Amino acid sequence: FRRIICSPNCPNTIRELSTLIYAKDKQDNLIYDEFNIDPHTFSAIWYGLDTYEVADIKYLPRNSRKGA
Repeated sequence: FRRIICSPNCPNTIRELSTLIYAKDKQDNLIYDEFNIDPHTFSAIWYGLDTYEVADIKYLPRNSRKGA
C-alpha cells in the first residue's frame, strides 16, 4: 500500500501514526522494524491486513480494443 487513509473520527489513530518513526541507534542509523513508540495502532492495522492478498495488476492481460 502506498498510503493509509484514516477517518477524521479517529484522532488517536491519526496522532499515533503521524508521530511514528523508526527508532535510531547511537550513531543515528535507522533501526528498521523498531519504532520510537510502541505502536499499538500500527500493529492493529498490520494484523488486520496480514491475510489481505493484493492483486498484481502488472501482469493482467489487457486488450487495447474497446469491447474486446
